[in-house]
This record gives sequence, C-alpha cells and structure tokens, in this order.
Amino acid sequence: MRQEENNYENYSVFADYYNLYISMFDLSEWFNYLKEIKNKFSIAGRDILDCGCGTGMFSIEFAKLGYNVTAVDSSIQMLSIADMNTREKNVKIRFINDEIENYLSFQDKYSFIYASNDVINYLDEACLQKMFFNMYNMMEAGAVFTFDMLGANISRKQSYRIAENTYVNFNRRRIKDVLYTKVVIKDSGRTYEENHVQYLYGTDNIEKLAAKAGFRDCKFYDILTFNRPSSRCGKIQIVLSKKLK
Repeated sequence: MRQEENNYENYSVFADYYNLYISMFDLSEWFNYLKEIKNKFSIAGRDILDCGCGTGMFSIEFAKLGYNVTAVDSSIQMLSIADMNTREKNVKIRFINDEIENYLSFQDKYSFIYASNDVINYLDEACLQKMFFNMYNMMEAGAVFTFDMLGANISRKQSYRIAENTYVNFNRRRIKDVLYTKVVIKDSGRTYEENHVQYLYGTDNIEKLAAKAGFRDCKFYDILTFNRPSSRCGKIQIVLSKKLK
C-alpha cells in the first residue's frame, strides 16, 4: 500500500532530498557566476553572507577559498545537512537559524551578500522590504548584494529522477502575482508532498523597494550572463550596490 505524507512547511521533507536534486545541475557554473559578479563589481573584502543557504553548497565553496562565511537559513533540517556537508569538506562556516528577512547583526559587516535559487520569492513585499533594509545596514560601503528571482517564463510542470526509484515533481499554478507549487517526492513506493508559496516581482517592484532601503545602483541580468533580461528568461539576477562614502 502506498504511504502518503502531506506536509505544508517549505523544505521540511524536501530537505532530505535536496542534495540529490541540486546535484543534477551545473553548480560549478552557478558558483563561478557568483564569483564573476564579485569580480565585476571589484569586491575585495573577505566577509560573505549567504542568505537562504540551504544545504550549504555555495557557502562551502567560498569557505574553501578562504572567505569568512556566515550562512543563514530558516530550515533546521537544511542547516543540519549543511553542517554535515561542511564537516565532510573540513571547512568552517558560521550557521544561523533565522528567517532571512529577520537576520540583522550590528557587529558584522559584509562585503558580498548573495541569495540563490529564487529564495527571495518566498518573501512577500513587506518581508522583502525588511530584508533589503537589513542587508543594506550590514553591508560595507562599496559592498554588493546579489540574488536571483523568478522571471516571466515559469515552467508549470517539471519532473526529475534524482536517484534510482526516486523522483521529484513540481506542479505550479499562478494566480496573479502568487505562485503555488506542489512538490511531490516519490521514493521507492512512498509519496511525500509539500506546498510552496512564492511571490512574483517585476524589475520595477525590486528597484522601488531597493531604493527605499537606500540602494542607488540596481542592475538586472539574464541569469548566468551579464545581458539584459529578456521577456522569456526563467530567472533574473539582480545586483544591488551600496555606494562608497
């Protein structure tokens, strides 16, 4: 008999499968893109903040290069896996369990802050505005905050075989500017479900919220490039800069 578990908390079940899922993509290309952004904007500082670090893939890569990395995530399950991954790679990362819009340190200043894999789309407008204010206040002069967000071209259904007898399916439904995604994990006869809610933003929305937080320089790119985003791109990369004093 098929056993089914419905769970409506983001990544509470998917966390256990996330390493397998994310490893299907070219993470080196994605990580190199983050490094290219850092270099393009001449970021020389050594203190980095990873917002919504998940299982710590990119945090670990920056730590291996000798950066001081702080990684924040709201999911205890994700952070537990991230800590295990970190110990396996023998690097040091400071992990913090918190909502990314709530995290604010008055002691720490960062030269490079990033959020990957449409993390910011999980924030409604009020939370996103709060996050922008907090990020701005933790940034050194001349620092950069970069993140990707969902674009106009969103696939309604996607299916991946992440291991033998293990599949992950994404079923998406858009109502106005809200995206509802049912994540269905099928593992050796067992089925698990999660429901995710994400908020969709236009570049004008982002620019307005960023300016209100104090950012005066806002760049938009088609993800993994430095080209202007097209109307057909699936994700957009945003770079917010804090001006030098």
